[in-house]
Amino acid sequence: MLTLEQIEDEEAKIEVMLGELSEAQRSYVETLASDEVRDPAEFKRRLRGFFFGWHHFYLNNWIRGAVSVALLIYALAGALIMNLAFPAAILLAYWALEIPTMLNAERKVRDRNATAYRSAIGQLKRRR
Repeated sequence: MLTLEQIEDEEAKIEVMLGELSEAQRSYVETLASDEVRDPAEFKRRLRGFFFGWHHFYLNNWIRGAVSVALLIYALAGALIMNLAFPAAILLAYWALEIPTMLNAERKVRDRNATAYRSAIGQLKRRR
């Protein structure tokens, strides 16, 4: 993942490239990127419920989100029904893996958005 300064530089380059495009081309790029571009503030809001995996679904990481939900159900069932500590320990370990995502949430989303715009601009150039 890029540093915050690198992301800001990349965003500035993308703004310059978008500024050089015509209105129709800019609209095309925005349309292509719109499926991937996410709001960092919304991601942070969804990250508050990290134990449900909502933030993964927001970023279209369906498999990781499904794993998160499945582990939550498994841990709750194991801890409450079977009175086992092992499923809860697995869930806690998985949640510990989420700490870097929580600490780098804005960078992650801004990097993803920059990548989406770079890809859309590349598709526009190939289309010409």
